[in-house]
Amino acid sequence: MKKMIVGVVVCLLSMQAFSEDWNLTRQLMVSPSGDMDVTFQVIEGFDPDEKLLVGWVGEDMDYAFVVDEQPGGQKEGKHWKGIEKELMSSADSKKLEVLNEGQYTTDLGLPVNYKIYSWLDGGEEYTQVFHLLKTEKVAYWVVVNPLDNARLMSILDDSIKILKTAEIL
Repeated sequence: MKKMIVGVVVCLLSMQAFSEDWNLTRQLMVSPSGDMDVTFQVIEGFDPDEKLLVGWVGEDMDYAFVVDEQPGGQKEGKHWKGIEKELMSSADSKKLEVLNEGQYTTDLGLPVNYKIYSWLDGGEEYTQVFHLLKTEKVAYWVVVNPLDNARLMSILDDSIKILKTAEIL
């Protein structure tokens, strides 16, 4: 009996959260921690040929990542002005609110900036988290679409935790 208990304890202590590498694009890879409730899968209503990184709370989808690759070489401000212009073109009264913004560095030293935007379109409120990862050659918009704004800060934390593992191949 004592050997069995020791074996179970050793087995439990040796278990580690594993991570799996997922290519969000041809050249952008992330390795979410195995303790995060995320999947990489095709989602109904999106492109049937494209897998998305999806976060879950139990059985309910919490958020989805959509990634857009663009040419690099532009100053960061130009990238942000472009996305803001695009968002404002559909916003009621052309009003776009920045709820939060900041920056962090990936584990490999790549600087990342983010902003949380909120706007009204057709009377309906939309909120998205935009992360900008860029090098001289390429820029990536990682857009996180929350399904519940009440969990927005937890979703931001999750997205930062995932994108800290980002590697541009």
